[in-house]
Amino acid sequence: MEDVAKLELRRPQAIGGVGGALLNIPSRGLIAADAFFKSINYSAALHAEAYRLARAKGAKGQELAREISSMINNPPPVLINRAKKIADYKVFQKEPGEITKKVLALRGSKVAGLPVMQFIVPFIQTPVNLLKFGLQRT
Repeated sequence: MEDVAKLELRRPQAIGGVGGALLNIPSRGLIAADAFFKSINYSAALHAEAYRLARAKGAKGQELAREISSMINNPPPVLINRAKKIADYKVFQKEPGEITKKVLALRGSKVAGLPVMQFIVPFIQTPVNLLKFGLQRT
């Protein structure tokens, strides 16, 4: 998953030294947890979608098992895309809508050369996706 790469890349720290490393631990933990749960959901979605596609082809019994195994071992692009979308949705990392994109752009703006809004409103995308998720179920 692409989030795992975030863990491996060396990023400049806002605060250097031991203090900066300690302050960065929660962020690294959140990224690791997101990557972990996204990989679990991706694998589950890949298997579920492979089953659905094989059943849609009319496969049964051993033929169904072979078809599912084949799709999981060599997933077609449509299966990969579906599994990624499902995993993103289940960990609340779905692509933001137009309004959220505008709020994210506003948050990225700088005041006197400093990203002040990032300190005031650090989390936008996940809370918005959580709100959408809750509203869909009420």
